[in-house]
Amino acid sequence: MPPRRLLSHYKVDSRRDRLLTVLCNAEDMLLPRSNFTFTEYDSNFNVVQKQNFRIPDHLMIHDWAFPDTHYIVFSNRIKLDVLCKN
Repeated sequence: MPPRRLLSHYKVDSRRDRLLTVLCNAEDMLLPRSNFTFTEYDSNFNVVQKQNFRIPDHLMIHDWAFPDTHYIVFSNRIKLDVLCKN
């Protein structure tokens, strides 16, 4: 698995003519933290804006949304409990 992966679906902001993507760290699937990078591209695929966020919690993310001034991540809190059998 690559160290960074795209999260679910990209979005298109037709009002501002931008493509929006979200990346997360693959290792965060096993750790009690969640790192997200939101990137916005113009119509020529130039990066217009990039923001990183760290949430100190173990989350399961599938989808997200964007109103005018925020990014919204729909998440479920999870607890990873791995049992080692000897």
